[in-house]
Amino acid sequence: MLKVLALFVLCITLAMAVEPAADLVLTSAERVAARTLLAQVFPAEIQVKSGCFQDMDANQVGEYLFLAQLAGRAATSQLILRNGDSGIHMLNGPLATGLVSGGYQFAVVLPGGAHGVVMETDPMPVVQAAGVADREKFFAAIAWPVVKTPGAHAFLLMQDGMIRYADSDGTAPEAGKAITYDAVTGTWASLWRAIPHTELAKVQLAEPAAPAAGH
Repeated sequence: MLKVLALFVLCITLAMAVEPAADLVLTSAERVAARTLLAQVFPAEIQVKSGCFQDMDANQVGEYLFLAQLAGRAATSQLILRNGDSGIHMLNGPLATGLVSGGYQFAVVLPGGAHGVVMETDPMPVVQAAGVADREKFFAAIAWPVVKTPGAHAFLLMQDGMIRYADSDGTAPEAGKAITYDAVTGTWASLWRAIPHTELAKVQLAEPAAPAAGH
């Protein structure tokens, strides 16, 4: 668990250490993707953790969840599926029914697994008890473009609520590298940068995806 903890702490430290590009200009689709992380995923994670919707070690401290669980498509330790629905409806728009929205692939990364982290896929991966203490403290949500586009960006949100960006060629991040990428070491961390305030203001005004029918 200490190894997993170090991974997440290292990610936060390195990501915050890189200066944002003052001339960054995001496309409208990129702003919506970043806005989706901020306006949908972050508050949903905070709510399910405080509501203790998952408590694998039964210590009455909630754990962060995958998107499929936030949308009610997958069970938690506290809620079973009834006709494919756990009753949690924390996400709107395309994320209520899948992991792709507005040309972006979304995934949550949680502590645990062979690589120190488990990255969400469809179907949702099984999370073992190992790493549960760290899942009470840490999560990362990532959005990257489905289509490889020159100059495109991926976005990262963690439990601190800060949205960060990195250059993306549209390639899906690998488990264990998704939140710590470095061109020298082959991991994903130092390339994540804070979005400049002027562009962040535009992200916060971006219109989110339309709610899915029935949600």
